[in-house]
Amino acid sequence: MQTKRLDKLYNEYLIVNSLKTSGKLSIPSIAASTGLSRPTVDTIVSQLEREGMVETDGFAQSVTGRKPVLWRLRSDSGYFVGVDFEPPVVRLLILNMCRETVFSRSIQFPQSFHADEVLKLLVSAIRQAMEEAGAPLAKLRSISVGNPGSIDKQRGLSVAMHNCPNWNNVPICERLAQEFDCETEIENVILYMANVERERLAGQNVRDFVYVALRTGVGAGVCLKGELYSGASGNAGHFGFLSVGSPLCRSEHRLEEYADTAMLLRRMREEGLLSGGEGEQDGERQICILAERAQEGNPAAMDILEELSDFWAYGLSCAINLLDIPLYVVGGLLARMNVYAPEVGSLFLDMVRKRCVQNYLYEKKYSFELCYAQDVPNAAALGGALRGYETFFKRYAPSAEGNHLAVSG
Repeated sequence: MQTKRLDKLYNEYLIVNSLKTSGKLSIPSIAASTGLSRPTVDTIVSQLEREGMVETDGFAQSVTGRKPVLWRLRSDSGYFVGVDFEPPVVRLLILNMCRETVFSRSIQFPQSFHADEVLKLLVSAIRQAMEEAGAPLAKLRSISVGNPGSIDKQRGLSVAMHNCPNWNNVPICERLAQEFDCETEIENVILYMANVERERLAGQNVRDFVYVALRTGVGAGVCLKGELYSGASGNAGHFGFLSVGSPLCRSEHRLEEYADTAMLLRRMREEGLLSGGEGEQDGERQICILAERAQEGNPAAMDILEELSDFWAYGLSCAINLLDIPLYVVGGLLARMNVYAPEVGSLFLDMVRKRCVQNYLYEKKYSFELCYAQDVPNAAALGGALRGYETFFKRYAPSAEGNHLAVSG
């Protein structure tokens, strides 16, 4: 009985994965791509249709005889929410079962609220987003939350966020699971951004890379052999926590103190590049002003870029020396700078590359490439929704126990 159940699950996995990959297929095409017999495919597809997972979508071309019916996954059979959770700005994105974006928006939260009030606002925002998308809550399959601070992934806790006072071990996954009765996950928000890049690079047969990003803080996500690496507790990639200076002379600081948006804001004010409250809460506005001034040849803007490039080169060199991975993808606000002012973006990467080689890669033996991430709106929330989508389909994947089973039917 157990073997038959595993056989059935494995065959379902083959069919669902085939439709997920190809979009629309006929019964004969599904049978050919999976190695299953047509009667087996017919039986399972009929069952999936009864469950509301698949539907017909026209007919395939045929030289002779009747045209075979095409099948596809139903777009409204499930929804996946990605949350870029960085109060006071929270970004939501919803994908349907066909990976189409049906909702994407940034929402401003009050920064001074207590954690419990912030969670209430998040629950309300997700409900409203699902309603606006025309997506029934009963079909919400997963919520994936990207967190910019420390997390406990196994327990679903947001441990700390430096821009939220009184934020300590917040059970964000438990609360969302109670409210929505769906799968929930919390992850390093930069890893979700890396997830979007992973899909693009997979098409170029790139399976190993490090994604680094400037947002409010500085973070990284590591992809090894095509899989994102979270670490034992979910805290791999805290790039901004690298030590700068010598503990022996009591001058140790964290990298993000010199390379994040707070540093940019301070330095741009010192150099008179910002006035009043300009750019106070908007990192993208800061980086665009800096790029604009640098493009004009402003000496102060160029000095800030030089300083920023040196600290980023230090951080990247630590990763290069440790991992010896050949590709480093720069995302977040720095990638936005490259979109806004490509000449300045290219100059910045050249600065970083030269400093890596001249100042920090002492053996000069490493071959590495730096590039900017693709410009994707709401990338972190999209990466989270994609992670939920991938996790949902793993329920059809063969378990470790059933991996030995041959295709039957």
